[in-house]
Amino acid sequence: MRQSSLAIFAFFLSMVLAAGCDSDKAFDPIQPSMTLKEFPHAVGNWWRYELADGVPEVSAEYDTVLVTIVDSIGLICWEDENPGGGDCRDFAQLWELRSRSNTDTMIVYFSDSSMYFAHEVVPFWIYFPFSLGDSWVGVTVGDTAEVIDVDRVKLESGQSAVCYIISGDYWSGILDVAYDAAVAENIGLVELRLYWSPLIVPDGQRWRLLDWQVR
Repeated sequence: MRQSSLAIFAFFLSMVLAAGCDSDKAFDPIQPSMTLKEFPHAVGNWWRYELADGVPEVSAEYDTVLVTIVDSIGLICWEDENPGGGDCRDFAQLWELRSRSNTDTMIVYFSDSSMYFAHEVVPFWIYFPFSLGDSWVGVTVGDTAEVIDVDRVKLESGQSAVCYIISGDYWSGILDVAYDAAVAENIGLVELRLYWSPLIVPDGQRWRLLDWQVR
């Protein structure tokens, strides 16, 4: 149930995490948690990822993708999902995904406690604040996620950061996708792995953060 597509960023999720989030030392704080303010989302922020489309180190095609927050859209209400009332977000943003051969966009919706990566194939939610062991269910059937690990980790850049591993599943009615996402405070999405039907073929995508500029 896996499918390859550049725009499958959502979440912006990833993993039995590879090099992007290897622990460099034990991390045992008093129940750490991450808030929405600690996920950078200012217009102009960008992240550059290595994208492995397929099976990494086996049959994957590699590319580099620059993800940039290009615009803030303002108040959004989804009237089609709740006629007469609508599900209002505080605001939304346009995120651009640019590779060597393609440019795509994705809308990311925000409320005071959530981010919703609204990709047409693999949409997913992150609810804030979250800490180890927290879980949530999105508005779509089969959209579930859980924070399964947290540690202080060394990133590709050599920097150290608190990294949360979110493991989730999304069922669109046609496609069943599992994902793991590594999210770091004040950095954003560090690594994302998408699995199309992991019990059948070890295929999917891996997004690994190379560098970034956020505020």
